[in-house]
Amino acid sequence: MPSESITLTIVQLDLVNSTKSIEVIYPELQNNGLRLFIENIGKIVDDAFKKSVSSFTIDTKLTQIDNEKIKVVQDVIDAELPPTNLSEKPDFNRITEAMADGYKLTFQSVECAYLFVKQFCELVKKRNETPNIKKWVFRIGAATDDIDYDESSRNQMVGIGFVRVKELETGAYPGWLFVDEPTYNALNALPEKITDNFSLQKFKNKKEEVKQAWGCQMMSDASLTTTPPQSQPPRKSKFDKKPFRTQITINNLLKILGDLSKEQNTAINIQRSYRACSPEGWEHLITDEIEKILENVYTMPQGELKYTRVELFVACLVADFQNSPSASRKLQGWAEKKINEFSDLLNQAKDRLKAKKQNKNSHLLIAIDDCKQKSALSHDSNYYTVKAWVIEDIEIYNYNTGTGCKPITLSDFDDKSFAIDENHKVEIKKLLNKCLEECLGKQHECNRENLTIEIFLPLAVLNYPVDCCEYEDNFGSVGLNNIFIGQRHKLVIRCYERLRPIYDKTRINSWEPKWKRLQEHFTCPSVYRDFILGDEENVKALIYVLDPPEIIGLKVVKAPKNIGEGSIFAVIFKTGIPVALWLKKNPPSLDCQSEIEQILSCCIRDLPETVREKRLDAKDNSDTHIGHHLSLLWEDPYSVPPTIHYINNR
Repeated sequence: MPSESITLTIVQLDLVNSTKSIEVIYPELQNNGLRLFIENIGKIVDDAFKKSVSSFTIDTKLTQIDNEKIKVVQDVIDAELPPTNLSEKPDFNRITEAMADGYKLTFQSVECAYLFVKQFCELVKKRNETPNIKKWVFRIGAATDDIDYDESSRNQMVGIGFVRVKELETGAYPGWLFVDEPTYNALNALPEKITDNFSLQKFKNKKEEVKQAWGCQMMSDASLTTTPPQSQPPRKSKFDKKPFRTQITINNLLKILGDLSKEQNTAINIQRSYRACSPEGWEHLITDEIEKILENVYTMPQGELKYTRVELFVACLVADFQNSPSASRKLQGWAEKKINEFSDLLNQAKDRLKAKKQNKNSHLLIAIDDCKQKSALSHDSNYYTVKAWVIEDIEIYNYNTGTGCKPITLSDFDDKSFAIDENHKVEIKKLLNKCLEECLGKQHECNRENLTIEIFLPLAVLNYPVDCCEYEDNFGSVGLNNIFIGQRHKLVIRCYERLRPIYDKTRINSWEPKWKRLQEHFTCPSVYRDFILGDEENVKALIYVLDPPEIIGLKVVKAPKNIGEGSIFAVIFKTGIPVALWLKKNPPSLDCQSEIEQILSCCIRDLPETVREKRLDAKDNSDTHIGHHLSLLWEDPYSVPPTIHYINNR
């Protein structure tokens, strides 16, 4: 039976300070006490669940109680207690999989999920009114997502929503319900005005990344802090126990830089200076937190520099703020007092920044997504919508915060849909040229000579020849040389489906590790040794060949005939392969494999430019030249639209 996609709301709850409760119970009552403790929580969950679903028509396979944690405590209990007939009850596997103090539940409607949370909290409050009883307070998370449901699979429900709800529950304050954006929006659409009690809250996940959620306090306990923390305890700095090698007083510098980073539009200057002061090949942090950046700068080797890297970083900041002296006046005054011969260092910093700006890599991101509603009404075409962004310098771009990225206004295409097929070539050409016109306009400081165009296409049209759209000049007419966009600029294909939240698990487990391995080979010649040769005749076997973490690329010398599900493109998507080179069409009388391997004899990092040059070679004999038929998939997981976490199916 094939799997189906269905939207569910997942609720996860966890008892605060449950370990302390177990430590008190176990010495006195042993496993029998633990079982009673578990069953008391389970009874409240069960009662709230039954009340919440009583007024709804539900599908029991989708609205149910599920397990939250590995069944460690339950296994210990069952191993030591005498056998009972408990396991013979038909509902045991569905309900008793809930572990100790933690539960996960799925609901077909957000309204039903919220009603459960409300009923559950009311029952807990009633239980807490019992005299001389230890109060219970829970953390609760809720996330709404498209879940892949397969009744025949061991893991019947799969989706990134289960990951998100765990993060929300862990990040929630004691007694609070934290929900994600889709859940909040669905609650907001209800007539009861439930969201009036919600507010936007910040929390840190296990990776110390700052996240946001909509929060509502549902219960309280005087013995616990159930209000949002007003301030976090200061994080221990690497500088706390380290003597500074120069005259720089690090605490004063951090104070000045901290004030500077809070000013509007300073994040780009900080990132640019961070990179300008770095040694060649340094691995930079993806963060806007000034203390973490400064700590990272402090660890950089000084090399043959006369000054420390921290001093150079400060000088770069002062130089980059020269056009806005009010922003850096305090920093410059401090530097002139603390750094010997600062004027000489300032000149060096200006030279470094100038070189960085001249050699910067600019990117144009164009994301084309399915317009399912209009496509369903059409009998002859699929329709799509578009968004676009400009990244003036990819080195300073942070997709988590959007630093270094600007959206493009596409007035002719906003809130409109268009078709991508042989009958609508003019529309896609107009779209790409409009994006280029905006990107290279005066409002953006892009490097025209080092621009990469990244076009995110749905899987169904991944093989569309976007690189062959004609390039228009500034007067809106086709250039005299009839040059294609893929010949004028580096142009790579991206798979739009990789932006969806459901792909996050593959991103973490396959895509990012493969990309990082690819980066380790960036300067190695002869790329073809790291690429697997494949074709659509052995698609099923290819999944297993491409899956290992050391496999980073695919080359296809026979033009694929199929696209979408079950195609070689779907295999690339499922295995997280970051780079693939294929032919849209096989030119006659050519040894395509030799041609492809010749292209792949360059350094991996130069592959987009090598493909552009090969396309340019095909200018005069396009039909018979391999350059006219090349497609390059180049999936950098860190070069994605800043809205990656909010892109969902339309």
